[in-house]
Amino acid sequence: MSMDSDKKQIKEGWEKQATYDDPRLSEMVEMYEEIGLEVHLEPFNAENETGCTGCMQLMPDLFKTIYTRGKAEQGMTSDEGRDRFALSYSSKNNYKITNN
Repeated sequence: MSMDSDKKQIKEGWEKQATYDDPRLSEMVEMYEEIGLEVHLEPFNAENETGCTGCMQLMPDLFKTIYTRGKAEQGMTSDEGRDRFALSYSSKNNYKITNN
């Protein structure tokens, strides 16, 4: 995927989350789907990453970039999905949620 393709995904309402390989990739996809977000995977492209990508470039076929967006039929945004995850994660791990 070129930088233009990355911009195209964003223009279509997708929000770039992160790039992973398995098992973390599968875990994150499952988590995003559980909180009600659509998930789209793109092949790893070093041009679209910030920071060090040396290890990823050695085996690029193992890595995928996760994009999410709220499901249109639910009218939810990626931000709302992330908020749901934060609340769920906090309650499962007995963290207190505070508004600053």
